[in-house]
Amino acid sequence: EIRVSTLNIVDLAGSELAFTHLEPGTPTLEGYIGPGENKTREREGANIRKSLLALSRVVEALATRPGDHIPYRDSKLTRILQSALGGNSSTAMIATVNPWMSGVDD
Repeated sequence: EIRVSTLNIVDLAGSELAFTHLEPGTPTLEGYIGPGENKTREREGANIRKSLLALSRVVEALATRPGDHIPYRDSKLTRILQSALGGNSSTAMIATVNPWMSGVDD
């Protein structure tokens, strides 16, 4: 008997600081904020939220309308995870959540 497995590891971190405006020259854990990095961070956070929205639509469609059209092609993330989300598969999701009130919006 041959078994085939696929392991998808997806890191969706990056949107945490999207709404925090840091002036150029501000020190962070990764170094200093350079000019234009706020826009890059905002764009990255927006793309992550867009992918998460598409993922939630796919999960909702699978849960409520299993025989209907599943919108896997709405994002690269859902297209890559198509085999893990539908069909005969086991899927586990691990989330790291900030317990502090300052992280409620995240």
